[in-house]
Order: sequence, then structure tokens, then C-alpha cells
Amino acid sequence: MNPRRSRIGSALIYLLLPACSVTRPAPVALDASGVSAFLAAHPHTNLRVTEHSGQRYWVHAPVVRGDSLVGQRGYDVPVQALGVPLDRVAELRTSHFSWGRTGAVVAGTLAASVVALAILIDDAQPVY
Repeated sequence: MNPRRSRIGSALIYLLLPACSVTRPAPVALDASGVSAFLAAHPHTNLRVTEHSGQRYWVHAPVVRGDSLVGQRGYDVPVQALGVPLDRVAELRTSHFSWGRTGAVVAGTLAASVVALAILIDDAQPVY
């Protein structure tokens, strides 16, 4: 396979992969014991926090320390520590795989490929 096509294919997969997920509310009480229990049952989860002010952000590697949710903001180097008091949290959401979105991405990609192929075949026909 052509290395350029391989890189383009990898880039498309990387860009389309987030389209296969959806966030759902975490079934958890918004207190220290409830969030701690949820994180113990789901140790590798990332949480999207919504504060009462409406601000939203992702917390990676979350843990509960005292009455605060502590973790990392993004995967940048150096790591940006993040902490939010649980009384400011309005909602916690987690990311889940979505068959519907994945099906839509696959169907759209196939349709675009068929159209591109039809255009290429039409352009390849000799004109007399």
C-alpha cells in the first residue's frame, strides 16, 4: 500500500473516532462517598464535569480528595493539575461507545467513497 494513502487513512480514522462516542450522565450521587464509589468501580474513566456556573471540562485520572474532585486537565506535558469542590459540580458525564454514531460515520464514509469512485470512473472514460 502507498505510504501516503496509509497516513491519510490513519488520519481519517483518528479524526472520525471521536464521532463514535457519546457522553451520558454518570449514575452517581454528587457527594464524596458517591463519587469515590463510582471511581472505584470504574478506575480508568474520564469525567466531563459541568459546574453550576455552566462551565464544562474533562477531568482525566480523577480521584476524590476530601470534598474535591482532583485530576488532570488534558494530556499535555507538563500535566495541568485540576481540582474542583464537589459542591460546585452540577453533573458528571462519562464517554460511551455509540453504535448509532458509528453506523452513521461508516455509512457516510462509504457513500462519499462511492461518489468519489463514480467521479473518478466518469473522468477516466475516453471522450470521442
